[in-house]
Formats: sequence, structure tokens, C-alpha cells
Amino acid sequence: MTPIVWGSLLWAELFLVNALRSAEATGTVDALVRLAPGVLWVMLLLTWKSSPIDKRLLASVAMTGISLVGLLTLITPEAWRACDIFKCGQFGGMLTGPYTSENYVSLLLTATTALYVVAYGYRSSLPQVTLAILWLLATESRTAQNALLAILAIAICYTLLSKAVKTDFWSGRFLWFAAYRVLPFAMIALAILLAMTATPSTFSNRGNIWISAVELTKQNPVFGWGIDQWEIFQAAGYVPSHYPHSTYLLIAFSGGAVAVAIFYFFISSSIRSHFRASDSSILNAVPAVAFMIVCLLEIAWNPLAIDGTSWIPLTLVALKLPSTREQPYGSSDQTLGALLDPR
Repeated sequence: MTPIVWGSLLWAELFLVNALRSAEATGTVDALVRLAPGVLWVMLLLTWKSSPIDKRLLASVAMTGISLVGLLTLITPEAWRACDIFKCGQFGGMLTGPYTSENYVSLLLTATTALYVVAYGYRSSLPQVTLAILWLLATESRTAQNALLAILAIAICYTLLSKAVKTDFWSGRFLWFAAYRVLPFAMIALAILLAMTATPSTFSNRGNIWISAVELTKQNPVFGWGIDQWEIFQAAGYVPSHYPHSTYLLIAFSGGAVAVAIFYFFISSSIRSHFRASDSSILNAVPAVAFMIVCLLEIAWNPLAIDGTSWIPLTLVALKLPSTREQPYGSSDQTLGALLDPR
């Protein structure tokens, strides 16, 4: 099945669990808020064939958006956050721009840069990448810095090795299988390992949140508690006054092992959708790699909310959408049956 179908299923599972677990604690307005992302997923699925969105269009729009954020930073009265006990930026503080968190703006910047590199190539993206490096140095968001380093390493190594070694290995089944099957599984396993072995001070006190969240998740490991139960547990003192600081843990808490499995197939199918495409370069996996790394320590996407991160899954999905530049999966008369099969 396509990533859009898996994304819709992930929302549906989380929505149903939340509705059943938190029916008494949430009102009509809250229910509609949780329903809205599902409506968007369904609309995206139904308009798949005629959608003008492709990777270059989304990359250009995202880059324009993040550039506006940069311009707003120049006129923001308090664009820097003071150093704290956990970190201090290269310039004596952490650049937050018009937002309250340097991690949030870094998340947006990393997702945009990853997509832009894939859409336009790393050579054409050098000015944007250079700016992103400087910006991330100013924010001192180490998770985003590591994600950007990873995607740049992949791009550089792939370019150098593909020129040095003339072989079909780079578009072969083994490499793609490792990318779309093994890598997502390994990242989810790493997220579980980090949460299960955390101490209270792990990753700037994220461990303190993870320990509480893991203990609660163990009580409902299959279907989870529902996302709105988090605030209820906060009010009761069972978890700290923060969200889990891990997308994987948020999904596990909200929807259990079932939701985590669907999330795995969402990422896997997003990468796999490029296999056998007209441009089957392994570089197309770069946005997914950046996404999975950031998900380890940040909430890179809340499937039950429409917020500033809701577009980030599209950096994975949009690479599969029809385009006037490339038609990797059939002609314009694609049927719904074809949409359910990413090959």
C-alpha cells in the first residue's frame, strides 16, 4: 500500500483509540480537532491523481516559508534564548527566531533542507545547505544538526561512490531493501532502546519523561492510552509537564504496538515507493532518514493534530505524487487499485 494509505490508517487507529479511551474527558471541539487530520489524509488520497504537488513544488514552497521565518528573525525583539544548564550555542545563546523553541525552528529547517537537496540536487542546493548549517549552529539544536550531517554524508558518499564504482548496486534490490525494510526497523528499535534504558538525566532530562511514559505504555502495550490521556496523566502527576520528546514514544503511548507497526509501514512504504521509479536514486530516501533521526528526540509529527509540523510527512509522501517532470508509477489514468500498490 502507498504511504498515504498507511498515513490514513495511522490516523484512524490513533483517533479510534483516543475516542474510546478519552470519550469522557474530551468534548465535541476536541473530537473535531482530532478528526481534522484524517479529513486531510482522505482528501489527499482522493485527489492523488490530479494533485499538482511534486517534490520540487513542495521543496520550493517550504524553502520560501523557512526564508520568511529567517527574515522575521531579523526584526524579532528577542530572537535569542539564553544559555541554560544543558547547552549553549556557538554564538553565546540559542537562536529561536520568532518562535519560543530553537528545536522547533531547527526541525522545520532540517525537513526543508532534506527535501530541497533531493528535489534540486546537492550542487544546486549548496547556498541553501550552507545557510542551513549556519542557522543550525546558531540554534544549537543537536538533534537537527546530526540529522543534517547524516543526509549530507549520504549525499556526498553516494555521489563519490557511484562515480568510482560503476555498477547497478546503487539502484539494486539489496540496497533498497536495506533502506525501506531494515533502516526503519533499526530506527524504531533504537528509539525503544533509548527509552527503555534511559536515566532521568538522559538527553537533557528527556529520560525523566521517557521513564514515566514507558511505564504507562507497558500497562496498555497493544493499543496504548490515547493521546489525550497524556494531559490527564500530567494533571495527576504521573508524567512531567512536557510531551514525550520522541515521536516514536508519542505514537507508542497513544496507539500502542499497533500504531508503531503502522508507523513503520508508513515510513517503509514512503522509501519503497521510489524503487523502480524513473529516478530510483537511493538519495530519495534522504527526507525519510532526516525524519527518522529527528523523531528520536523530538515530536516531528503529531498525526492527531494540525500544526506547524503537519506538512513534514509530505516531504516523504510528496516524492511519490504525480508530476509533469516524472511519472514514476503509471499514467494519468491511475486507478484506486494502483494507488494501493506502490510498485
